[in-house]
Amino acid sequence: MADEKKTMTRRDLFRAVTGRGGGDDAEERDPALEESEKEADPAFAEGAAAYGRRDWETAVERLRPYVRANQSDAEARKLLGGALYAQGRHIQAKVEFAGVLRRSPGDVFASLGLCLAQLRLDRPDKAAEALAGLEDSEEAAVLRTRAAPLLSGEGVDASQLADALERSPGLGTRASA
Repeated sequence: MADEKKTMTRRDLFRAVTGRGGGDDAEERDPALEESEKEADPAFAEGAAAYGRRDWETAVERLRPYVRANQSDAEARKLLGGALYAQGRHIQAKVEFAGVLRRSPGDVFASLGLCLAQLRLDRPDKAAEALAGLEDSEEAAVLRTRAAPLLSGEGVDASQLADALERSPGLGTRASA
């Protein structure tokens, strides 16, 4: 028998060096425990409260460090993306929404956020791609109907369509969709 060498992926090496866990030896975390820890974290709690008050500056200020330390927290990333979008920081918002969609393809709020950010950046083709992966749901159906001109490939004014989508009722204005 040949000696078997255990290989380590770059991701596992990064996790081992940074102490972020992961790899084969990672302990499974209890989702309920993670949720209670998140709610107890003052940065998340204050950021979420600021988002609810539409205090975008405070929301970004409090959520950004939390998200840096908890990249896999989709809810926090959606809140941060929404606050960045509301501030007109569309490139940064796009990054947050895309990060959510990498982990949770089909998330309606993140898909809408990414679509809107791409429209504000005058990239209607990329905005249409953001809606392509939506799973079937009532909110997704409403979104597809409102974005029909974009999805059909018609010449569309990106800014006008973004305005119309932002005003659309029933598109889930909360981050935890």
